[in-house]
Amino acid sequence: RLKNWLRDIQWEVAADENLIATVWHDRATHDQLKLCTNADIITVAADTVEEALGQLPELKLKDDSASHVVVLHCPKRVVQELRGLGWHSGNWRDHVTDIDNGLREIFADSASTSCAKRLAKWIDEVGKECQQIRNGILTIWHPDATAELVAKATDRKVVEITADTTEIALEKWRQLK
Repeated sequence: RLKNWLRDIQWEVAADENLIATVWHDRATHDQLKLCTNADIITVAADTVEEALGQLPELKLKDDSASHVVVLHCPKRVVQELRGLGWHSGNWRDHVTDIDNGLREIFADSASTSCAKRLAKWIDEVGKECQQIRNGILTIWHPDATAELVAKATDRKVVEITADTTEIALEKWRQLK
């Protein structure tokens, strides 16, 4: 029964790299689990989460990209390539410019006092979508977007990137985040 249960747990977490199959039971032993799976088994005994994490130095926790918003200045082909890597700039895009229509509406009237409020709503909505994307990075791609204007609309860390290639954008992201 333990082998079948463990296989089910491993299957459930396999779909998300941020999940770890975990067994917590006072009678489960390392040797019992080893008989049930070929996966690596790490035994952790701790009284606090911090103590447990300290025993797993190789554990890569989900990064803090969700606390950022990137203001991206780049050619259309670059943002299109970055989307394939999780950079999310909205789904409702103009078929000619490829700019998100929500951003087009917001920046069409950027002098308005409600611009920051409308941008804040867009950031919240697209940010939620971003959480569903593997390695999702909230990205504002519009020629009139500035870090200063975006900072007025969010508490997230605003990172401004100008790049002519995908590689340059990725390198700047690694350096700035």
